[in-house]
Amino acid sequence: MERVTNHDRPGVYSAYTATAAAQRGNRRGVAAVVAVSQKGTAGTLYALGSYRQAAEAFGAEDGLTALVKILLANGAARVLAVPVAEESGYAAAFALVQEQEGVNVWSFTGDVYRLLYNSGVDYIVFRSGDYIAALPTEGFTAGTAYAKLKASGVSTKKFAYTLCQDEELLETTLSVTVEEETYLLGEDTNQPMYRFDVLVGGIELMEKPYASYLPEEDERGTEGQR
Repeated sequence: MERVTNHDRPGVYSAYTATAAAQRGNRRGVAAVVAVSQKGTAGTLYALGSYRQAAEAFGAEDGLTALVKILLANGAARVLAVPVAEESGYAAAFALVQEQEGVNVWSFTGDVYRLLYNSGVDYIVFRSGDYIAALPTEGFTAGTAYAKLKASGVSTKKFAYTLCQDEELLETTLSVTVEEETYLLGEDTNQPMYRFDVLVGGIELMEKPYASYLPEEDERGTEGQR
């Protein structure tokens, strides 16, 4: 898995999950990214299917191009990119992405799910039509990079998550930005940061207790990084 250091702090950055790619064996799904860019028309949505298209639109050395490249390299078939001239343009860019039919984007920080956990809420459900993603409020992020950041004292609220759902293709993407770096969250435990115990599927998943879908503790091992 690649990662990028982007000092322009992306406002929306949704990574295509490795799990979906492995299940289908091909490139599918939509990812979305909003970031400050030196080129391109600010506030305009670009539907990109290749690195070349991104380089032509924003320049080969632009931070937005680097983000698009990572998304495509990790399995996204299409990237919706919106350049902004400055951070004040993020709200409008968010709205533009949300207008795309069948694509929903949510952004939240780590302190949000921790607050829910402390309030007795076990998991958060994101829904697009009959398609859902359930994230445990106890924690769903792990890996050596995560452990290093937490050990160095980085606050949970500094972890900015973005979840993107494509209702038509039934794809969910997830990423996290922290300390000016963005990590793609898949299920490969060999990566520096990954996700665990995240359920994705049809609304029928809600018919049974969340915990019933999880592997037994001895099968999962100890994640330890929550």
